[in-house]
Amino acid sequence: MKEKLTNLETLGIAIRSEKVAGQFYRLLAAKIQNYAVKNRIEAIARDEDQHDRVLSELYVRLSGESKAVAAPPNDFHKKQLEYAEKLGDLDFAAALKIAIEAESEAEKLYTDMAAGAGGSDAVRILTYLAEMEAGHRRVLEQELAMLGEDKNWFDKDLGTDIQLVGP
Repeated sequence: MKEKLTNLETLGIAIRSEKVAGQFYRLLAAKIQNYAVKNRIEAIARDEDQHDRVLSELYVRLSGESKAVAAPPNDFHKKQLEYAEKLGDLDFAAALKIAIEAESEAEKLYTDMAAGAGGSDAVRILTYLAEMEAGHRRVLEQELAMLGEDKNWFDKDLGTDIQLVGP
């Protein structure tokens, strides 16, 4: 039977997940030509960096340590990074599916952590993060749908495809 993780061990996993996610999204954004999509993915990367900081502060507060300790990368983290490093060889749909899976896992992790957290501040922070991850998942699902409609969506230069007609 698997041992239940302590709050600090769970926070360490969450911190690692946020670090990996930020790196993944920065690598993904670097491959995207469509500036609207690129900006959305870069915004998610910035959110993940902020989540890392919030979780690290919570870790320090709960542990009394001077700095947070991120857990070593698990198999899923390694898979995320492997996909990110091979984005040139993979299609964007595969990368988005991995990202959607990661956001779903993060949402569940934070929801479960909030359910077992002591203290209203920790519950509020973890619930907020769970909702943010759900929002990221929805954005990624929208981009996957757009990619399904137009396989070149991530490569489009929107400035040349849009013509505005005035009154």
